[in-house]
Amino acid sequence: MKKTLFMTTLFAAAAMFGADAAPSKTEIKDDFTAKVWSHWNTSKVKAKYSHNKTEGVTAKGAAQINTTTPGSACFLKRYEVEPSSLYQVEVMVKSTTPGVKASLGLQDFGLNQKFVKVIGSQTASPSAEWQKIVYYFKTGAKTKWVQVLLDQYCATPATTLFDDFKMTKVDYISEFYDSFAANNWGNWKAAGAKIKFGHDATVGKKAPGAAKIEILPGNTKSGCATKHIYVTPGKTYTLVVWVKAKGLSPNAKLSLSFQAQDENYKFLGLAIPSRTITAADCADWKQIVITRKIVPTGKWAKCRTILVTLGAGSSSTPGTAYFDDFEFFEEEDEEE
Repeated sequence: MKKTLFMTTLFAAAAMFGADAAPSKTEIKDDFTAKVWSHWNTSKVKAKYSHNKTEGVTAKGAAQINTTTPGSACFLKRYEVEPSSLYQVEVMVKSTTPGVKASLGLQDFGLNQKFVKVIGSQTASPSAEWQKIVYYFKTGAKTKWVQVLLDQYCATPATTLFDDFKMTKVDYISEFYDSFAANNWGNWKAAGAKIKFGHDATVGKKAPGAAKIEILPGNTKSGCATKHIYVTPGKTYTLVVWVKAKGLSPNAKLSLSFQAQDENYKFLGLAIPSRTITAADCADWKQIVITRKIVPTGKWAKCRTILVTLGAGSSSTPGTAYFDDFEFFEEEDEEE
């Protein structure tokens, strides 16, 4: 709840910061070798923002947040972007503080630098090693300015470093591949679910790196990793993911599915039945595949995004579901 209240307040206060336009609207980079961004926190949070001249991923220089009281604090900066465009945003992060959460957040500031809406965010649990946070978003037809937030949240004194920020306009992803080398997906869980989401840098099908859903003792609910992908009605799409179960009860299910949403990410009440595999059948890596045409009629004609879900159902024993090597293909239908 405290986290939610902080972000709500931050969204309202963010407009006080002026824009610092980048020379390019399509490829924006900051390796923090010089200055850091503006910053903001609630009045009760004691935070220090600094430019760390000794730390860095590829070169010395990183943005650093240090807090001595519980709560959130963030760096923020506004960039000019192109409307109706797909962007990939990424930043490297690390922290030696147990329990710290770091997030990469985006806000839409429209045409006139006035707050319009929250675009979304991606959260990670950083360690002492640099790791990448990645997020994809699409600007609206009336989006010209986007504000980026690099946020640290912790209930104890904490220090977090950010480096190598990039925001790049990308072409429509007709063939998307995710090896889960970084923390690229969001997540959802049912109320009361005893589930933890994370990224395992040691497990993987072809190479180390996989998304994981940990089922804790006593759990009876479900949860899933999530990602928005942009689609076009009239085209056929194939989704593929490799799954593996460890310690889960034999009848526990791992799944792949998606739900239809409009251009504002509102659900259209259309879902594809999940393709599932039991834990007993995926003690080693197994593949799940879905192929579906987004028909250009009825409610499906309004579909502009799909919310892809990688799910793990209830298990009578604690364990972990792993997901790796996700692929997404767009196919042009042949004209008759």
